[in-house]
Amino acid sequence: MSSSDPVKPVHILFVGAGAVGCFYASRLHHPSHNIYVSLTARSNYGTIVSSGVTLQTHTFGDYVFKPHSVFPSVDAANDPSGKPPG
Repeated sequence: MSSSDPVKPVHILFVGAGAVGCFYASRLHHPSHNIYVSLTARSNYGTIVSSGVTLQTHTFGDYVFKPHSVFPSVDAANDPSGKPPG
């Protein structure tokens, strides 16, 4: 592949939005490199849609992770319309 070839986007879905999943999702999410990470979240769906996920780490500092998309369930993430609800 030459440097002029467009890079296909990579979409990663983390099922669940617990502390460990959110940390790794935030580290993998690089839209400038065409890598997009989305989350499924049930109980905290509305908060993540509106505010993202606040992470406090010793190594990377404190930051807010805004996923590419947030889904209330795996079924919603698998919706053929491709439209995330949030």
